[in-house]
Amino acid sequence: MRIHVEWEREGRARLVLKGGLLDQPAPLQLVREADAWRVDRDWALRVTQDLWTRRAVMTAAANLQTYFGSTRQFTDDGEEVTRRTRSVADFVPGIAGATSPPDRIHVAVAPDRHTACASARSRSGAILMIRVAGAADVSYGRFETPPTECPARPLDGRWAR
Repeated sequence: MRIHVEWEREGRARLVLKGGLLDQPAPLQLVREADAWRVDRDWALRVTQDLWTRRAVMTAAANLQTYFGSTRQFTDDGEEVTRRTRSVADFVPGIAGATSPPDRIHVAVAPDRHTACASARSRSGAILMIRVAGAADVSYGRFETPPTECPARPLDGRWAR
């Protein structure tokens, strides 16, 4: 396993672990306390809260992809997705925002109905989003301030900040 220091400043550091049994690079954020480095508790809580929301957003995106596979278009109607796919799809139209209830899934569909975004506000306060274009083009991102509509371009592919 290799450990790379991504940054260090003001008593905080972000490490990236690579290789070994890891499929993908894994971030680890530390904070300096007295004379030792320790895992940043606030960062660890945020990551845990985001994981729960990420699972829900990924499930919604998978349901949307299944729906697209049979209809060749997306919809923001959860009941229609449930009816067509036989998978319970519980979401509301639109993009999740700062005042959205935590973990409530929102779906926004582009006017051409070939792109959709599933989003939710994590208990950490961040908005997590997955953009699905067609049957296979998937991207994701994490926002402190979410976009106002489903972006026309792929998202940056980062869950963590």
